[in-house]
Amino acid sequence: MLKLIAIAALVCISSAGLNPFGLMGGLVHNALTGANQAVHRGLDFAGKHADIQTDLADGIIGNVLGKDNIIQKVLGSANQAVHIGLNLAGRVEDTKTRLADGLFNGFGNQLPQHLPSHTDDDAEYYQVKNSRDFTGKVVLVTLSNSGLAEGTIKLFSILGANLVITGTNATHLAEIAQLAQQQSPTHSNQPLRVVADLTKTADIERLVGEIVYKFGRLDAMITFANSYPLLNITDTNLMDVWDQTLRADLRATAELFHLTYPLLEKARGSATVVATIAGVAPVAVELAYSTDKAGVQHMVKNLALELGAKGVRVNTINVGAITPDGTNLGNPVLALMEKKAPLGHLGVPLDVAKGAVFLSSSDAKYITGANLVIDGGIIYNYPSYFK
Repeated sequence: MLKLIAIAALVCISSAGLNPFGLMGGLVHNALTGANQAVHRGLDFAGKHADIQTDLADGIIGNVLGKDNIIQKVLGSANQAVHIGLNLAGRVEDTKTRLADGLFNGFGNQLPQHLPSHTDDDAEYYQVKNSRDFTGKVVLVTLSNSGLAEGTIKLFSILGANLVITGTNATHLAEIAQLAQQQSPTHSNQPLRVVADLTKTADIERLVGEIVYKFGRLDAMITFANSYPLLNITDTNLMDVWDQTLRADLRATAELFHLTYPLLEKARGSATVVATIAGVAPVAVELAYSTDKAGVQHMVKNLALELGAKGVRVNTINVGAITPDGTNLGNPVLALMEKKAPLGHLGVPLDVAKGAVFLSSSDAKYITGANLVIDGGIIYNYPSYFK
């Protein structure tokens, strides 16, 4: 590729028929100097500045031949060389083309200040290679004894995160923590386990206190909830179930944000609320559940507006048609979902975990208030199943 650039540049110069020994006057000298600088800057901007390209730029000036219309030919040849170099480097687009033209039209003395240097630009791209490395990051996963949460814990552990897991079953939490430790890069990074009922203010306060005591920071929070009551407006126990559902999810999530946002703000972190497609595609037998999930998603949008100025991103994942192993488990409803899903199969916890990792990573640094749907497309058929 570099040889092609050099050859192309020499062809441009030879075709111009110019002679440097016939150059007269300071204007020509300045034009050549400016062109030389511009070629160097142009090649550097393309991110391809190497010795052979430096020689190319020097050669453009050192091998100019001819007498007639000297300034026009010098500038034209050098301009062509920059275009060829940029094009071969895969960097020519409208902005870069205007850069090359503008440099020579102004005799090439100044690179436009509004264009970013290639160093700053490329650094952002190279960071993507390591964007899923959570080593040293503190990640809280709630309702850690649910199947979906376990998949997310596993993936974050593999990626090196310092995990905080919480739930109401101490035995199950201990088992999950042991597995997570084995999956961590060093096999020694055991999650902080906090047995807590997030419907209780005192338990949430204790959870946050233990995070502060052990880590002093919180980089990401992933919340899960597994309450799934089926009822409609005619059920005699409607209000009891209604209060229980909203308290276990909507209220608990709001209070958790209320107590963790200072930590998230300090770390300029993120929060991902895992909900379901019921929040956007309600069904007839999920009055309390669908209402709760819709409320959670709207709360996330409000939080995104409020916390964005503090550097905190807040997003939602809407899941649907996910089972522990991707099979329908002999459940007729899941079997119907499997049949009707546009992708033709059910999802697994890893699908959700990947979404949570993405939204918690620097890859999503300009995403907030968004809803990532992970359901194999079932949302477009989902409501009719239960009517």
